Parts: sequence; C-alpha cells; structure tokens
Amino acid sequence: MNSRGRILGIMAVVCLVAASMAFGEVVCRLDVPGESVFKPKIFGDNRGHIMEATEASPCAFMYTPQATSWAYLVADFKGGELGEGDYVVVEAWLTTSRGEMASILISEKATIGDYCPTLTNRRIKLAGRQKATIVHKVKDPTAWISVGVGLDYGATNGILQVEKIRCVKATGLVEDSFEPLPANELQLPQLFLRGITESLTRLDCESFVSEGVSIKGLDSWRERLQLTLLKFEAFSALMPFRAGMYPSGGSGEIACIAPLGGRDEKLLLLRNECRREQTFTLDVRGALRSVATLRRLYNVDQAPDCPRPLGLGELVEASSESTTGFMLEFSTEGLEAGEYEGEIVLTPCDISLQERVLPCKLTVVPASLPEDMPIPVFSFEYNHSANPETMKLMLDMRINTFAVDLHRPGDFKNLHNLVKTMDSLGVRDRVKLIFVENHFLRLKHWREEDAVWLDQLVVEMERAGFKYEQWVLHIYDEVLHEQFHRAAAEIKKRYPMLMIFTDALGSDPSNASVDLMEMMRPVIDYWCPHMHTFTSLRKTFEPTMKYARTTGLPIFLYNCDSMPRAALKPARMISWYAFSEKLDGICYWSLIVSRFRFEGRMNYGLSYMIDGTMFPSRRWYQWCSGLEDYLILLQASKVNEKKARALASEVLSKYDKSDLPQVHERVRRELLDMLK
Repeated sequence: MNSRGRILGIMAVVCLVAASMAFGEVVCRLDVPGESVFKPKIFGDNRGHIMEATEASPCAFMYTPQATSWAYLVADFKGGELGEGDYVVVEAWLTTSRGEMASILISEKATIGDYCPTLTNRRIKLAGRQKATIVHKVKDPTAWISVGVGLDYGATNGILQVEKIRCVKATGLVEDSFEPLPANELQLPQLFLRGITESLTRLDCESFVSEGVSIKGLDSWRERLQLTLLKFEAFSALMPFRAGMYPSGGSGEIACIAPLGGRDEKLLLLRNECRREQTFTLDVRGALRSVATLRRLYNVDQAPDCPRPLGLGELVEASSESTTGFMLEFSTEGLEAGEYEGEIVLTPCDISLQERVLPCKLTVVPASLPEDMPIPVFSFEYNHSANPETMKLMLDMRINTFAVDLHRPGDFKNLHNLVKTMDSLGVRDRVKLIFVENHFLRLKHWREEDAVWLDQLVVEMERAGFKYEQWVLHIYDEVLHEQFHRAAAEIKKRYPMLMIFTDALGSDPSNASVDLMEMMRPVIDYWCPHMHTFTSLRKTFEPTMKYARTTGLPIFLYNCDSMPRAALKPARMISWYAFSEKLDGICYWSLIVSRFRFEGRMNYGLSYMIDGTMFPSRRWYQWCSGLEDYLILLQASKVNEKKARALASEVLSKYDKSDLPQVHERVRRELLDMLK
C-alpha cells in the first residue's frame, strides 16, 4: 500500500484517546486500570474489534478478523507533555499472532485517524511476546504528538495483546529494537474468544502455538461455542417455524414410531450463528438409511416450505445468522415389527466445526392399517388428478375421491381424461366418489340449455360406469340462498337421485342460518362445514351444526388454509376432528397453485409445481399424516373405544395451545401402543 493509502487506512482506525497524561515521562500502563482513561471510537467498516483494559482484564486486546479490518490504540500528547528531547521513544509490551502486521505509528501535528502529513509507521518484526522500541525524530518540538499501537490493514485473523505502552522524549540517537520476551498464554476476553473461534481454522491455532503464542481456553471455548454457533436439533413436525426463527424445545435425539406400512416424520432445524456462510452435508447412517427421506425446506413468501428431496452428498449452504429447515420422514413399508437404529449426521465443510450427530430410533408397531380410508377424502384439485403421476401421489396419501371441473357446456373432456387415468392405473375399486364441480349453472333463472347440459352430464356419468350414489354435484361455493335453491330444485325435479353438495357452513353465519338450511334441506344431500365450526367459531355455528345432524345427511369437513404461512395444525387436526365428531368425509382446498382469491396474489395450495414436477407442501404432508392418524384412532377404538376417544379429545383440547405438538406426539404413541 502506498503512503497516501496507508494514511487513508489509518484515518479509519479504532481510537482509544488518553484523557490525562503526566508531565515528562508518560507511561500508559494498561495493566493498571485507572491510570489512563480511554474512550473508544469506531471508524471505517467496523470490522476491527478492540477491548480496553479493565480490572477483570488488565490488558487491552485487538482482533482483526478480515484483511480489510484494522484496530489501534491511540494516545495524543500536547507539545512538551512528553518532556524535552529531539526524539520520541515508544516502548510497547505486546503479544501478537501477526507480527508482520502489528505496527506502531507516530504522527506530528495531527491525531492518528485524521490526515497525517508526517507519519512514522514501524512494523513489528517478531511474533509472539516482545518488547518493541520505536524511535521517531521530532521535527517540531512544540507540535502535537499522536502515538498509535495496533494491527494494520491486511492482518487477517490478527490478535494483539497490549500489556503496557511507555512514551517519552529523549536526546541523542536511539535505534529501533525488538526484544523477545518469555512466552505467555493470551487470556482473551470471552467476547474475543467467540469472534476468534468463529473465524480461525485448526491450522491457524497450530500456527499460534508454533509462533510462541497460545490462547488460554481456546480449545474448550471452541467446543462450548460450537454448540451455539451451529445448533442442530429435532422438533415435532407440527412445530411452528418461520424464516429466521429458531424455536425452543428441540431435542438432540430422534424417536419415531409407526405401524407396519406407516410413516412418521420430524422437523430438523440448523441454526448458523457464525458471521459467515457455512456449507455442509446431511446424511442418514445405520439401519434407517434405506427407509429415511430427507427433504430441504425452501422459503416461499418468507415461509419455510416446498420440501424437496436432498441428494446423497448434496452440499447445503446456510447463510450467516440463518435457520435452515429439513423434513425427515421414515417409511416402514417392507419393515418387520421391531426397533431400528441409526443417526442423522451433519458434516460442516469448515474443518474447524465439528460434526453434529442426532441418534435415531424407529419403533415399528406390529399392527397394520387399512390401505384406504373408510370415508371419502378429496381436494379441490381442478382436474389435476387426470395426470397419472398426480393421481398416484394422491392415492399414496389415501385420497380416494377425485374432483373434475367442467368449465363449458358440452365439454366433457376433463371427465374423460379422469376416467382414462383411473382405468389405466386400475384404481376404480379404490375410488369412493367423483366430485363434479360446475360454475355456469350459477344463474338467476333455470334455462333450457342448462337442462340439456344436465342430461348430457347424466349420460356421460352412466357411460363412465358411475351410479348416482358414486358421484356428487357442486354448483355453488360457500353460500345458501334462493338462487342456489332454485337451481338445485330444478336439478332434483329432473333427476331426484342426483346428489348435491354444499360447503356453506362455517364461512359466513349469514350464509348458513338454520332458516336457510331448512329451505335447502329438500334439495341438498351433503353438508360440508368449515373447520371453524369446531374451532374458533364453534359457539357461533352450534345451532347450524345441531340442525345438520338432525337431517341425517352425510357431513363432510373441509379447510382452506393453503398459503405458505398458514399454520400446520389444521392440516393435521382435520382428521382428528372428523374422527372425534364422527363425520363422513374430509376435503381440502386446494391441491394446486392458482390465483383464486387473495386479490390476484398467488395461492399456493397444497403443492408447488417446479419444472413440471409437483412437490407437496408441508401442509400436504401433515394432511397425509393426519389421515394415517385417523386410521390409528379407528383401529385403537376397536380395542378400547372409550380410551381412544378420550385421547382424541385430549389432543383437540390443545388445538389453540402452544404444547399441541408435544401432546399430539405423546398421544399418538399411546394409541400405537394400544395396537401392539
């Protein structure tokens, strides 16, 4: 760096300015707190760190973590304050790891940190502990003298301990000298230990030792600090988790339980408290490797979601002071009953950071669950089930009712595509219902062309092999009114056996009063309340639910929290409410990405489409696990119905409580124990 660059660099130092000095020989004894009063000031990029002497730490310390950081102790003296003589002599007792970057600065007429036209910069040539003596010839005996001791620009991972500084004027020529002193251990403050531990590699530590400098407690501090610098724990899959946060209640070990052919999952969180990005790999080892799937979570609208499979050996980057989430799923498909052990290993690429290991145990209960749900389960999916891969994905999570949306009169290609996919996969016997949705019948008056379309629909369903009890028509969404009644009455007049569905209950009390329900009763075959009717609006909708039960019609339950920030508990608990309330079906809006509602903003639904591939969301996986919970509850009720229903009620009583994830995990384990 040229002299002007050096001056500009020094203009951005960290200054500790002496407030009072004795006349004549001035000794700035940093090992005697109180002799000098220092006031720190920070300039430049704030990357250099400095700590003044205190009673607890009688030496001053400097630490420069990057090449662009610097730090100096600076003392200013008025003319004559150092006594008489042609030379200023600065003696400093120092310990440093970067001798080539440690320096003593002397300036006349300007304080170090301002523009210094006359500046002496002496590099200290030795590392380790030493006494450095620097001599400066004074040009103006009456001029202001400024002295600085510190680490210069370029001292990456530099450490400097200043025991004391002695400044005096002298007569006669005195040469610079550097005297090695017996080595001692640097007893750095914890604040500095933290910063050093974050940036030093093991190789750097070895170089300190070889240069005669050792840091007291660095190794033990590194081990303690790593637990906070890089946290890695397991949580309940239901644990609320937002971008940037790291919840309490994590565990250093994983215990999962599932029936034969079942599944269980955990949320894994990694918190990087380092001041720089970290790269690592995540792997499953042991007997669980073949039955475990790791998925990384990606932020969608600042919410951790969109879990995508993590490849073997795939590098994962975690930015500074961030939280990275993963889904860990165990499938017991193909396993025998018993206990299986393994471990999840997080391996940082930074060799100064240790591996993190989470021991895992999977208990496989000797009980099988039915392959299919006994009640209809579907999602508003707008014809996506016609895609064979999507249908297989839906069947895998036990969806057994498929929705077809007919947009235009006379156009039944969406129905044809759905039937073709069902037949190609050979899954007709697994399908409970076909949910037919139509919007163009939402008119003030019934028209002849509406009757023509209805006749065509009935013919198409008959050709496809569906009887009236195997499909249902949905024409109005979340409302009950005269217009809906007139259209439904016309449909029933023409085809009394055709079943009509309504999901009006639970959205707006004015749209689903008992009076309106009584009006609609002769033309409705399915009620479908929203989850609000059993959670936040239970009292509000108690009269309507009471009436719905008196009708004897099937009652479904649905939810439509489908944004990335939506809570996970409705997706998991909807099945628990269906069991507890003895309901007849479950549905969710919506399966796919769309721009419906939300004033044109993206509605992500339960899945994400990336390069033509559908990736289920966390809400999807929780819905899937909730359906398995339903089957566990059903099987447990066959063993002891009173106990199973009491356990279900215990979980639902915690719906709005923070300990829902923990209570759910415990109760689920108790239910599975009932099946052993």
